[in-house]
Amino acid sequence: MAQKDNGYIMTRSLAANPIVENFVAFARDLDISMDVLLEGTQLDTINPSSAASLTDLETIIANAYRASDCPHLAILFGKRLNIYSHGTAAIASLTCESLDQSIDILIQYLSQNSPLFTLKRSDTRQHIFLEVHFKEDISPLVKKFTIETGIASTATIVKSLFRGQSVVECFKLDYQPDYPSEWITRETGIEVRTKQPTNGILYYKTESSKENPYKDSITHQKMLALLK
Repeated sequence: MAQKDNGYIMTRSLAANPIVENFVAFARDLDISMDVLLEGTQLDTINPSSAASLTDLETIIANAYRASDCPHLAILFGKRLNIYSHGTAAIASLTCESLDQSIDILIQYLSQNSPLFTLKRSDTRQHIFLEVHFKEDISPLVKKFTIETGIASTATIVKSLFRGQSVVECFKLDYQPDYPSEWITRETGIEVRTKQPTNGILYYKTESSKENPYKDSITHQKMLALLK
């Protein structure tokens, strides 16, 4: 299937993405077969020569929810995603000067390359808010799965890298999950505020300017070069 302009995304940005590869492995761990995962899509498998539409992506996610009978599936998946699961951009952000710079790198790279959303940063005296803006043709199901995977993965990364430091004040959702939001707080260790004006992550600004203990200028420059 050739790449098209009407919402088709080549596998390099979908199936070959490390997060998608992790999701296939996650589904396998839940005993969800590839046949069940891809039922109703235009795909026979996920491989470097295939292409997937946003409709296919939504179908795959719906299949996973149905087969697992788990409404908080995305939270469980996101908890598996550490910094290395997110590929080159994540390593570039990990090795930069500060959290402040790290956020800017993610905004620049993901906003330019994600087929699903863009990121916007806003600053106050005490906080940095990283706001997620989904593109118009993204379905509610894909939005929900993306947001919940993202917040759970963020919590996993914060716990492993900052070891108890208060980096994130809360996660904001513009909807009420179909299970208690307190469950997300319990699983992630970070407060979740629902029915907010927008979706995003609220960081403490006091932590953003501190020198990054994982700073590595050589690795950082190598990762930036790979992103060009």
